[in-house]
Amino acid sequence: MSENLVAGELGPNSFQAQGFLSPIRVLSEVDATRLGHKVAGIYELVCNSVVLDHVEKILGPDILCWSASFFSKPARDASYVSWHQDLTYWGLAPADIVTAWVALTPSNRENGCMRVMPGSHGRGQLSHSDTFAAQNLLSRGQELDVAVDEGQAVDLVLQPGEMSLHDV
Repeated sequence: MSENLVAGELGPNSFQAQGFLSPIRVLSEVDATRLGHKVAGIYELVCNSVVLDHVEKILGPDILCWSASFFSKPARDASYVSWHQDLTYWGLAPADIVTAWVALTPSNRENGCMRVMPGSHGRGQLSHSDTFAAQNLLSRGQELDVAVDEGQAVDLVLQPGEMSLHDV
């Protein structure tokens, strides 16, 4: 038999004893509804038939979106994404995975567009280090342990609504 607990009835040791605290108000109902509509928009993007058609050309028709994330970097902000391979910390095998990067705002050289190293996926999984650098937008500040010849990099300039696909 489960016991219904009310937030006001939870003592200081309740989380340790029960393994949860609920309910905890973090947004007004109006704000939660507004954000819910935005999440529905993300779901719409993930299920977009044009996006899926392009992914299907690489992976075939059996597709699962297991994650969606966002890098929000305002103009002239010091944050960055270091050179890395997406698969490094995902723990997925086999690596039959494609990352779809969809631009929602202009992404160009002036504002720090994504840069890639053509053919680097053929080198396999390379060694990375966790830097935990404060301005690195990656979860652990992970970055490649090998030197990158940035002169060989390609800038991926995208307009809002354009996408690039990446081997992980």
